[in-house]
Amino acid sequence: MQGKSATLAGIADIYLLRRQWSQAEACLREALLLAERLPDQQQIAFCTVKLGQVAQGQGDQATALARYRQGLAIFARLRMPREIQQVRSLIAALDQTTPSLAEAISAWINDPGDDQTRLQHLVALLNRIAGEVVQTVRQADRQAAEQVAETLIPLRLALLRWPAAQALPPFNTFCGCLQALLRGEEQQLARLRAGLDDGLAAALAEVERLCRADEAELRTAARDRQIAGVRQQVMAAMPLALADTDDHRRAQFVQQLEQWAAQAAADELPGSPWLELAAFLRACAMLVRDGTVVPDGLHASDAALIAAWAAYRAAVASGDPAALEAVLPQLPPEVREQVLNAQLAAHVQSLSPEQQVALVAEQTVTATRQALTTGDPQVRMALADQVQAAADHYADGEAPDSLYMQLAELLRYCCAWLRGEPLPPVPERFRHLVPTPEEGGSPA
Repeated sequence: MQGKSATLAGIADIYLLRRQWSQAEACLREALLLAERLPDQQQIAFCTVKLGQVAQGQGDQATALARYRQGLAIFARLRMPREIQQVRSLIAALDQTTPSLAEAISAWINDPGDDQTRLQHLVALLNRIAGEVVQTVRQADRQAAEQVAETLIPLRLALLRWPAAQALPPFNTFCGCLQALLRGEEQQLARLRAGLDDGLAAALAEVERLCRADEAELRTAARDRQIAGVRQQVMAAMPLALADTDDHRRAQFVQQLEQWAAQAAADELPGSPWLELAAFLRACAMLVRDGTVVPDGLHASDAALIAAWAAYRAAVASGDPAALEAVLPQLPPEVREQVLNAQLAAHVQSLSPEQQVALVAEQTVTATRQALTTGDPQVRMALADQVQAAADHYADGEAPDSLYMQLAELLRYCCAWLRGEPLPPVPERFRHLVPTPEEGGSPA
C-alpha cells in the first residue's frame, strides 16, 4: 500500500507539471487516504503540501495556506529541516497576516528578484488585494473603500513601469477594476472590464459575487464546500476501495465512512444536506463491505452512482477486462477518470524503476515543450518551480551517478530551459529526449 501511495503521488506530479489540477487532486487524495491507513506520516505531509499546491494553482489561497501549514506541522514533528524550509517558503509567499496591504505593495515594488520571482509574488499579492476589496465593500464604509483604492495607486504605477508586464495578463487593468468597484464607479468598471482577458474577467466576477453575498449565503457556501470536500475525498477513494482484496484495509475504510456518516447526521433536521451526505456515506460503506446496494435516503443521482459502482465492483471481482471496459461508460466522467487513474497507478507500479523514471522523464520534457509553445511567461515560471521542486525531491540523498540523480539532472535541464538560463549537461540516458547544444546554448 505504501508503494501505491508513492506511485499515485508520482502520477500527481506529472499532472501538476501539466497544470491539470483536478487530475492531480484526484491522485493526491487517493495517495493521502492510503498514507493515512498505513499510517505514513511523511507521505501524509508530502500529499498535504502537494494538495496545497493544487489549491494555489486553482486560486484558492486560503485552502492552500491551510494545507501548507498542516504539512509544515507534520514535517516539524518528523524533524525534516529541508522540507520545513521549503514549506515555509511556500507559506511566506501566501501568508497575508504580517504586513499591511500598503507594506505588501511596497515590498513588491522594491523586490530585487528577477521577473519570474516578481510575477509569482504579484499573483499572491493580487489574491490578497482581491480578498481585502471583498471585505471592504461588504463593510459599506466609503472612507475605508477610498483608502484601499488609493493604496493601489503605487502598484498600478509600478506595473506601468515594469517592462515584463507588457507580456503578462492585464494586471494593471484588473487593479483599475478593483478601484472602480471600491468607489462604486459603474461606468468606469464597465469600461475597464472590457480590457480584461478571460481569466481576470472570471476573477473579477467572483470578487463581485462575494461582495454581493449576504452572511447566510456565505455560510451556505462554506457548508457546501465542506460537503463537496468530503464527497470528493470519498469518490476519489471508492474505486481503489472497491477493487481492494485486503479485508482489513476495506474494514478500516468502511469504519471511517460510518464515522463520517454519524458526524454528518448528528443534530441535523429533515431536509438538511448533511443528512443527504450521511445517506451517501452509509451507502458507500455497505457497498464496500459486502456489495449490498442500499438506496434509502439517496438523491437520485447518488442512487445511480451507487448502482454504477456496484457494477464496477462486480466487474473487478470477475477479473474480466471486457466486463470492466463495458461498465466504465456507466460511471460519471470524474469517477471514470479516477478509475483510469487507479488503473494507471497499478500499471506504473508494475514497471521497473528504470521504466518509471523513463515515464517521468518523457512526461516532463513533453510538458516543458508545451509550456514553451504557449509563450506565456506565467505558465513557464509556474512549471519551472514545480520541476525544480521535483528535481530536489529526486536528488535528495542520492549518489552522484544513481538513476534518480540522473533524472534530477534532466529535470534541472528542463528548469533552465523554461527560465531561459544556461543549460546544464544532459545525462547520456536522456539525450534522446532533448537537443543537446553546447553548454549555455538553447535547444532547438
